Amino acid sequence: AQFPLFQGGSEFGDIRLAQSQLKVVQLTYDQQHRLLTTQLNQDLIGLRSAISQQQLMADAVTKIESSYRLSVNEYQRGLVTNLEVLSSLDQVVSAKRTQTRAVVDVAAKTTDFNLTWGVAH
Repeated sequence: AQFPLFQGGSEFGDIRLAQSQLKVVQLTYDQQHRLLTTQLNQDLIGLRSAISQQQLMADAVTKIESSYRLSVNEYQRGLVTNLEVLSSLDQVVSAKRTQTRAVVDVAAKTTDFNLTWGVAH
């Protein structure tokens, strides 16, 4: 009498291989999901920070422009020198330059977030 001791061994091996491949796919998916979630969170934090910076710079420009107008007014009344007015004007230009950089940064961070969000969907 013969007993087929190893019958089905090949099929059992195929099942184990398929289970192993499924596990690899699941782990890869989980890893990619975590990476994408992390990237989305980082992009959102960067965008919020850039928006906050832009708002701060807009407020700063308003205040510096007001200070410049006061300097011009005081110059017209002979209370300050033209160098002080020019210094105020330089501060206005510098603040506006920084504000422009902040606007560009918000646009870049928005694009980054939208691109990452598009990949997530």
